[in-house]
Amino acid sequence: MHTNFSRFQRRRAQNRASQRAFRERKEKHVQQLEHQLEDLECKHQTLANSYTALDTTHHHLKREVEQLRSQIASMKSSREGSILSEITTPDMFDQFAVEGGMFETTGQGQENAY
Repeated sequence: MHTNFSRFQRRRAQNRASQRAFRERKEKHVQQLEHQLEDLECKHQTLANSYTALDTTHHHLKREVEQLRSQIASMKSSREGSILSEITTPDMFDQFAVEGGMFETTGQGQENAY
């Protein structure tokens, strides 16, 4: 019976040692996970800040593009208006636009100066 009792005690001691080793491995694993969580939270915060900065820049650039497109459209319309006015009204400095200008063409195709 003494051998059965010592076998029982050895078995119990072995179980306690196994349980202690399991708890230590579990604690080490939990610590690794906590460290990993801290790293991921830090990376997440960095990415969130970067996203916010890029989003703000994107909105500013989008507004700037809209303003530039508006300016281009405005310039095109004013340019088209000035081209139309040039076409419809003769230039007083254009010698060929006004009748009796500086040069007249003769019937032989020669130009005579006044």
